[in-house]
Amino acid sequence: MPKEPIKKRSNCEEYGSKDLLSVLMPIYNSDSKVLEKAIKSILDQEYSNFDFVIVEDPSPRVGRTVVKQFNDSRIRYVLNRTRTSFAEQLNLGL
Repeated sequence: MPKEPIKKRSNCEEYGSKDLLSVLMPIYNSDSKVLEKAIKSILDQEYSNFDFVIVEDPSPRVGRTVVKQFNDSRIRYVLNRTRTSFAEQLNLGL
C-alpha cells in the first residue's frame, strides 16, 4: 500500500513563529559552491525568526568570503584561531 505524501505546512504560525531558533553550521575546508548552496538553503526557509551561526576552523579554503556575500543580519560568522573538533565548533557557536 503506497504511503500518503507528507503535506508541507505553509503557515509558520503553526510552528510558533515568535520563537527564536539558532542554526549552527560548523565548517572546515568547505568547497565554496557547496557552502554557498548550504547557506542559501538555510536563509530561504519559510520560518525566518532564527539566528544563523557559522563557525569555521582554519583551513586552506576560507569560507569567510562566501559568508560575506550574504548581507543578512541573521548570520554571525566565527573564525577559530586553531583547528578544533566538531563538538568544540558547536560549543563555540552557542
